[in-house]
Amino acid sequence: MEHIKKKVKAIIFDMDGTIIDTEAIWKNVTLDVLKELKGDIAFIEGFKEFHTTLREHNIPTGIATNASESHLQQISEQLKFKDMFGAHIYSIAHVNYRAKPDPAIFLHVAEKLGVKPEECVVFEDSLPGFSAAKAAGMQCIAIKNSINSGFLDTVHEAIENYHHAHAALTRLTKK
Repeated sequence: MEHIKKKVKAIIFDMDGTIIDTEAIWKNVTLDVLKELKGDIAFIEGFKEFHTTLREHNIPTGIATNASESHLQQISEQLKFKDMFGAHIYSIAHVNYRAKPDPAIFLHVAEKLGVKPEECVVFEDSLPGFSAAKAAGMQCIAIKNSINSGFLDTVHEAIENYHHAHAALTRLTKK
């Protein structure tokens, strides 16, 4: 991880479909139902371990999501995001509702983390997110899903889950 730290100063994560497995849920439920389902949202496989490794190596992280502030708050409380990300949990409400593919949310998080955009790597799962990362001047690693398979040529790396994240970061930093 030390060789990665030389080039990557921060990691920014999208939320839905990138760190938590909510893609199927958002198709079928509303916020009211979500409040009742307390145990249905899970982290993407390997995320918690990968995030722990980043923290152990003092690599700052943040969340940048198009989710509404109410969805973000509900999920953040349920999954204890503040324990993982501290205050670096941001929705489009923080950037006057400029949603991805506008790069504003990624640039905002980089500024709050105190790093230059080109020093960040974004983990994303959607074409608007891929486009926003590129427009922000950040490298992007896709979390593969059935919807984004036709757009993976627009990102720097693509992984099935976070068990492959370290290897993807290593490849990025050697380019």
